Amino acid sequence: MRHLLTGVVDIKPSNVDVQLADFGSSVHMDSLHAQHGDPSGTPSNAMGPATDIWSFGAMLISLSMGDGFYIFKPDVPADHDEDDLRILMKSHRCFGPFSESYEEFADQQRLAVLVWVMQNSPPETLRPFHLTTSQEIYQEDKVLRAMKLDPRDRPSARQLLEDGWLHQF
Repeated sequence: MRHLLTGVVDIKPSNVDVQLADFGSSVHMDSLHAQHGDPSGTPSNAMGPATDIWSFGAMLISLSMGDGFYIFKPDVPADHDEDDLRILMKSHRCFGPFSESYEEFADQQRLAVLVWVMQNSPPETLRPFHLTTSQEIYQEDKVLRAMKLDPRDRPSARQLLEDGWLHQF
């Protein structure tokens, strides 16, 4: 990388082209396969534009933190019985609480888990971005909009672009 950058003096965001790659786990948005998307608890974790907004927000957080940071990495292996529960707990602690609107689409088992998660998360753990400073995430409130736990509360891509805050990156 150093060799490629020798003599380059005009590196700025407008001169960087980012391309998405590795679509190995991509599926059609109508697919019913088990997927790793947002932790919304919607039936079959339905994929769609709101899931893309969630993933975009998670990517912004990872880029802001650097060093391969992934906010939802649970402290247990992926095949552990509590993997999903730990991810829900991290989601609640960073972006919760889960709204009452979940009752409209979550089954009783999922609601019972969400109630347990909310009751077993001490208030001092409910601090989004507690490890960051204002210099690391300039518009955390805008990132938090993309990370709403209820997918119906997330902005569309057009709304995010109309805000203009992305242009600072």
